[in-house]
Amino acid sequence: MYQIISLLILTVLGIFSLVHGLESETRKDKREIFSSLLAAFILFYLALYIYLNFTNLILLTITLSIPITIISVLFLNILKPPIQKLKSHVEKYVKDSKTREVLRKFFHLLSLILIITYTYLGEEITIQITYLALIFFYLTDILRFWMPKYYPFSVIADLVLRKEETQKIGPHTYYVISTSLTLVLFSTYTAVIALMAAAIGDASAAIVGKTVGKHKLPWKKEKTVEGSIAAFATTFIALTPFITIEKALLGALLLLTIDIIDPPINDNLINGIAIATGITLL
Repeated sequence: MYQIISLLILTVLGIFSLVHGLESETRKDKREIFSSLLAAFILFYLALYIYLNFTNLILLTITLSIPITIISVLFLNILKPPIQKLKSHVEKYVKDSKTREVLRKFFHLLSLILIITYTYLGEEITIQITYLALIFFYLTDILRFWMPKYYPFSVIADLVLRKEETQKIGPHTYYVISTSLTLVLFSTYTAVIALMAAAIGDASAAIVGKTVGKHKLPWKKEKTVEGSIAAFATTFIALTPFITIEKALLGALLLLTIDIIDPPINDNLINGIAIATGITLL
């Protein structure tokens, strides 16, 4: 029974991502089209893989993710008024786009909880939490599209989401989709360190680029040379304690390449997978 329910949940999310990628509003943004269609493909793949391979405990977690999400959303909406008051104080210090972008990337670093979970709670718990987060974030994103009044993270979204992202799948959701696929394709150890390094490298690129970056990349004015150097250096440093120097160097080069090329896909979907692929093949 849990197999069927898990299959249905992930398939429905994949269908939503597919429909979102084909919407007229989405078609104005090529990056969002490709990202949502790739996310749909990943979700369909995960649905089939989980149906065929996963343990009952993880299937049970995916099944329970729906009531857990509903209860969490109700609880978080109760807390919104006091959080709204806190937001009014924070907004005094988050007035310009540069500050918002830096704050946004600090939120990205919360993904480092993945390596803490793996270190102290083990592989199966890490996978369970990842799928719970995937379904929770995707369902709340759908709520943001259709019933924004009840979106539980509207206070945070107002501070960190860019204006053009309000009707798009959130970067945090793309990251968790990528995390789920990386955990399936690679060993848990490789996946965790690759995703950790990707989060650190991506965040440092934006933070350094926005705060001290002065030399723009000729083909991408939103990015800076300083930010790209920071992405390479921090990714390399993050990987070095866990793998050989050669593998760490390759992982950092792959992240740097994605940052410089800036492909028309949300980088939260591909950074971790690219690093895990590189260090595995080497």
